[in-house]
Amino acid sequence: MTPYLLFHVDDPQTTGGALAALLEVEPVEASPGFVLFVLAALKLGLWRREEVLPPAARSGENAEFAMGVDGDAAVDRLHARWQAAGVAILQPPTRLDFGYSLTAALPGPLRVRAFHIAADPV
Repeated sequence: MTPYLLFHVDDPQTTGGALAALLEVEPVEASPGFVLFVLAALKLGLWRREEVLPPAARSGENAEFAMGVDGDAAVDRLHARWQAAGVAILQPPTRLDFGYSLTAALPGPLRVRAFHIAADPV
């Protein structure tokens, strides 16, 4: 499992530029809708709020804990396990532009995402 913290922001490029200057580190991936930094054992992503699927609430729900897993089957296994545990599923396993993804909701509010991408950028 590869842990990620994803923050839903209005403009990933602007926020990413400020974060790069603050941390003195360049992103490993940068597009209009997503910027990714690798910070030691943590990956920090800035995702354009309007592109987040399923859509995030405008307030109180602006971040998620995400984990990269090995393969689509791992996403499906987590889906079954989370459902059996009574976790609220916001988005069942779905193929998105970055890969195969599952999103759940925990109290807090906290979103949790498990996903598999064909080629992890790092």
